[in-house]
Amino acid sequence: MSNLYTRDLRNILKAIKAAECSEHPKWRVGAAVIRHSDVSLGCNSLRGEPSSEYFAPTYHAEEVALRQASNGGRDATCYVARLSKKGKLRLARPCDGCYASLVDSKVKRIVYTTNNGLKGEKL
Repeated sequence: MSNLYTRDLRNILKAIKAAECSEHPKWRVGAAVIRHSDVSLGCNSLRGEPSSEYFAPTYHAEEVALRQASNGGRDATCYVARLSKKGKLRLARPCDGCYASLVDSKVKRIVYTTNNGLKGEKL
């Protein structure tokens, strides 16, 4: 947790609140793309009916938050949180596709929940 700051602890709460808005039946994920006072939030949601118990095409929280960011995410920090069905924090490292989108958008850092706290990475 050495590369985390007090503001990261405050800002991850925004991603947790966004995750609480998710209606996904299994994985509730929220993201907050923040640069100065510009805050864009997103949560994962189903694109349609699940094709099986384990596969349901979704809009990813990071994608939703990036689309809403006024500067496209450039020089921002992306906070990502995942909640279990019981409301416990779980690992929320962005998938390869979302990670690539964050890099392409010039996001400078990501901070995400883990099963044991938070982790931060420079991009």
